[in-house]
Amino acid sequence: MAQKDLDLNLTLTDDITLPEPAEGGSNWTPVGKVSYPYTGTIDGGGYTLTGMVINSTENNQGFVGYLGSAGKVQNLTFANATVTSSGWQVGIVAGYNEGTVENSHTIGTFSVEGFESVGGIVGYNSGLVFACINSSAVRATVEKNSLELYEFAVGGVGGIVGDNYGGDVIACGNKGVVNGKYNSGGIVGRHDGGSVIASWTQGTNETHNDGNAPSSTENGVGNEASGCIITHCYVLSEESDVTVSISNMNTAIEEYNSKASVKCLYRWVPVTGGYPTLKTVTE
Repeated sequence: MAQKDLDLNLTLTDDITLPEPAEGGSNWTPVGKVSYPYTGTIDGGGYTLTGMVINSTENNQGFVGYLGSAGKVQNLTFANATVTSSGWQVGIVAGYNEGTVENSHTIGTFSVEGFESVGGIVGYNSGLVFACINSSAVRATVEKNSLELYEFAVGGVGGIVGDNYGGDVIACGNKGVVNGKYNSGGIVGRHDGGSVIASWTQGTNETHNDGNAPSSTENGVGNEASGCIITHCYVLSEESDVTVSISNMNTAIEEYNSKASVKCLYRWVPVTGGYPTLKTVTE
């Protein structure tokens, strides 16, 4: 399996349901670590992995723990997944991403929780995240030291990506509730370099930038460094008229593709009574 052969390419040919773990246990070991990143391709083929549970105290927790620059996860849906860690870089698809996460989604009832750099899809991103939709609840933990119970200044809690450092987040959507005290956003919690383009989040997130002030209600990014790119990102409700938003997001994708070496081959389309969804295109 990929946990041992870290450049192995895998393609799913059917749905997979993992066995329920013992109480407090796990039924999945993350693929790849800092010292041994996963550099192959996992292609879900449009199938669904159901019931992944990870309970850990370590950093880099997710389906893939550490995705190297040559690594890729694509076309895979996660149903009823739960990833819980007291560590950093925690996400359903990847804890730490230097590669590409594409067309991978979360559905059902599940959550992701960690100390810092916590995302519904990717915890920490310096690579590419294309066309992913998250429905999971995302939150940062409350820590206790020897003197008192208090919330640390944890940061980077996002519906799609917790911390985006030099990576690109393109054409992603978040339906999950995000709850964090610092640097929290419906799309990206903390954005320091790279691009967040043509993405949206639902508008009921309990997110904050500094413990008091709500995160941006305009673009779904909790906190951004100066000079970061945020283009046509929106906070939506099911009642929103998304006609203009969809047109602007699709234009932004085309502009991104005109300059990018790796193209985003997805466009937003409307759904009656719901949030926009994605379709594949050819260029």
